[in-house]
Amino acid sequence: MLSLQDNYCPECGQKNLDQRVSLSVFLQDFFSNYLSLDTTLFRTMKPFLFKPGKLTLEFNSGKRNFYIHPIRLYLIFSLFYFFIVASNVPVNSVDTMMNKFPSVSDTEAIFQELDSAERKELEQVMEEKVFVGLGNLEEKDTIAALRDSSISAVKWPQMKAYAIDDDISDLEFGEILDSQSDIYKILNSLGVAKTRTFIANSNLYLTNALRNLPIMMFILLPLFGLFLMLLHLRSKKFYIEHLIHAIHLHAFAYFLYGVGILLIFNINSSEAKGWIFFFSFVLVSLYTFLSIRKLYRNGFFKEFVKFTFLGFVYFFFLMIAVGFELYISLMLL
Repeated sequence: MLSLQDNYCPECGQKNLDQRVSLSVFLQDFFSNYLSLDTTLFRTMKPFLFKPGKLTLEFNSGKRNFYIHPIRLYLIFSLFYFFIVASNVPVNSVDTMMNKFPSVSDTEAIFQELDSAERKELEQVMEEKVFVGLGNLEEKDTIAALRDSSISAVKWPQMKAYAIDDDISDLEFGEILDSQSDIYKILNSLGVAKTRTFIANSNLYLTNALRNLPIMMFILLPLFGLFLMLLHLRSKKFYIEHLIHAIHLHAFAYFLYGVGILLIFNINSSEAKGWIFFFSFVLVSLYTFLSIRKLYRNGFFKEFVKFTFLGFVYFFFLMIAVGFELYISLMLL
């Protein structure tokens, strides 16, 4: 323990100060050390938002202390984006979606809403397209079979109750699935046990999928950087330079899509939601194209062809990655 007269420790050089910290000092140290929420961030925002490609050029040219580090910038806006998604997407979204699928029990209600001509036409279609395998039944028997099928139909909430019920064996649950509409049969292709787990824990599944999504996107970053490098081999840039560019582009996409999702979930107009999604996509695409042109300095047409190809290839791999991530989240239930 140093005396009050000693300004510094002779062993390690640490300044002799009261090491107890207030809450404000603790938060200030955290944001400064891990998120760099200081003048560096605010200095970075203008070129980040309004000058596509400039941050990448500055970083690759060696000017790396004036602006926030690309990894920290990515972390800030990925945290912002996934926080917005997790806060606004209802945990019961899977249940809401599955409740919208019509079950066989909805047939009677459909019949009641049709006039006589429409009902007759529907009955004819049903007889020709759906009940071909029922044998040589008369028309009235075909329609009766259609209506009587509602006895075995099960809505999503009831299916969840069956999945949770320990008194129902997997064999019995599989038979229930096989007797239902096509959506349940698609789920049953996963296997009865896994399908039952999914139905019983559908809300937990969505939570797991959203939690794993940032990991998936972070893994895709090097792949996007590789695509940029392969499309611009003549630029003679190192792979890390393309990767830094990919990080900046993803950070901007997180920012803009995060703002868009926040607006979409807080307005009631369906038309406005569609426009917000459209403009978000257009702005992210335009920003990416302008950034690529600034960085690689190719002609407009040549760069547009490369940009379009890049978009299709990356979207293809993105869909594969999302499907794989959803599958892994299901397997971890």
